[in-house]
Amino acid sequence: MSEDEKPPIPAEPALAASAPPLAAPQPRSRLRRFFLRHLPLAAATVAALLAVAAVGFYFVASSSVVENLVRKRLIVEIETLTGGRVEIAAFHWHLLRLEAEADGLVIHGLEDANDAPYARIAHLRVQISVLNLLSPQILLHSLEIDQPRLHFIVYPNGSTNQPQPRKPRKANKSAIDTLFKLRAGRVAVEQGLIDFESRATGFDNQDRYAPLDFSVSHLALAVGYAPATPTSAELYRIQLGATDLDLSRRLP
Repeated sequence: MSEDEKPPIPAEPALAASAPPLAAPQPRSRLRRFFLRHLPLAAATVAALLAVAAVGFYFVASSSVVENLVRKRLIVEIETLTGGRVEIAAFHWHLLRLEAEADGLVIHGLEDANDAPYARIAHLRVQISVLNLLSPQILLHSLEIDQPRLHFIVYPNGSTNQPQPRKPRKANKSAIDTLFKLRAGRVAVEQGLIDFESRATGFDNQDRYAPLDFSVSHLALAVGYAPATPTSAELYRIQLGATDLDLSRRLP
């Protein structure tokens, strides 16, 4: 067959004209796939870090070093509030139960060194409650005081061993400053004792003892104080409200 008799070569089909056009990449779809792939891992990492931080905070806050720092801070606050010299033998708290305990709380007043201290508490336990996690409110759930001893002395010149609060007075306030306010769901005092000792007269200087035991619910207490002035003696004002008062004494 000659070159002139060869069959014609068919033309190649137009691929460009027949193939559908490629769709442009969608930025939102890529961003969504990125978050779906990496967000769970990031959330798990943050949760793990928070858990480690919470565990670390718990162990650090529960250590004896931190408890000792809190004990010293409490001593300063009580000394400012009462005006006496304060000792706390031991302090411990239980963060998971929201409880704190103190042993050997002693307040020295103006008595002599060889006299019994103004106040002494063998054991004290406090439990708090946290309400509304979005807007936390810390409330005193219960306060238990075991074996408190109050020693009140009246001297021949009429003075007492009552210490004077060191809380500084603020300007533009009323004559009576509020020392503190207390609201508690339950307060219990067990095996307490009040020792009243009068040394003002020579013929009657014996001690008089009175038991101090009670428990109340829904206690609201406010204590105000006005220091002595050239024209008036020092003044304490106590406002107290409670329900379910129980004065019975429990045997040890």
